[in-house]
Amino acid sequence: MLSPKSLVRIAIIVLPTVFGLVLAGAAYDTWQLSTQRKELEERLKTTGAREQEAKKLQEMVQENENIAAKLKWWHDTQLDWAEQLVGIQKLVPPTIQLQLLSIPQKIAKGATPAREFTMIIQGKAVGLHANANVKRLAADILKAPEFKGILESSDVTSFSRDMSQKADPNDRLFKIECKFKPRT
Repeated sequence: MLSPKSLVRIAIIVLPTVFGLVLAGAAYDTWQLSTQRKELEERLKTTGAREQEAKKLQEMVQENENIAAKLKWWHDTQLDWAEQLVGIQKLVPPTIQLQLLSIPQKIAKGATPAREFTMIIQGKAVGLHANANVKRLAADILKAPEFKGILESSDVTSFSRDMSQKADPNDRLFKIECKFKPRT
């Protein structure tokens, strides 16, 4: 059996050694954690930069998708005017001369935006039946197959005597307004 003096000597040697080993282990763990922290910070910087770049790209994609949606809406709400213009050409009798054709449009803002078109036809009608011919033209436009389903109304909004010097007393100036159904 060991004497108390031997036990004290062993304790003096073993306890500092164990304490030193524990401290060395703790220092090693601290150094390892510090190294891991630095690696994680570097990764975070790289990941953070990538994340910022990804966010910017997502914003750009969203912006481009919004623009594409607006362009698609613009395309989808446009009318192919060739059919309507050929239809008008077929409907105009020889006693009517068209002087101006315009198609102003506006965007109606609401819950659902819509494009609204109005076709304005101005011209001169000659002969005894000028009034009837202009009214018939407005009615024929409304019934024409080229305007079926897209035209809301066709009205004579102005009808007056042509006051120019060379005009015949039966010559009339007119204006027809054709309102199209809003296109959404």
